[in-house]
Amino acid sequence: MATSNNTVGRSWMQVASDSNTDLLVTWNDAVELEVATTSTNQEPTVSGHRVTRDDAISRGVIGPGYVWVRLVGSNPQENVFVVISK
Repeated sequence: MATSNNTVGRSWMQVASDSNTDLLVTWNDAVELEVATTSTNQEPTVSGHRVTRDDAISRGVIGPGYVWVRLVGSNPQENVFVVISK
């Protein structure tokens, strides 16, 4: 899997397309991310699932489709550094 370092903010960011069969998203900051999938290349229109750094996001957990993440919660941090392997 190729690995990239990305910054995720409070807007939806696509981290995988529906053709990425392998996926792992990890981060070290003590913040919550919201993760969602869509069947098309359009950002989600509903809330996703909240996860912490202890809950790495993988294809086995999130399932098929386009995968999106964004920073959520009351933490004043506006961006978080994530590692995406796919």
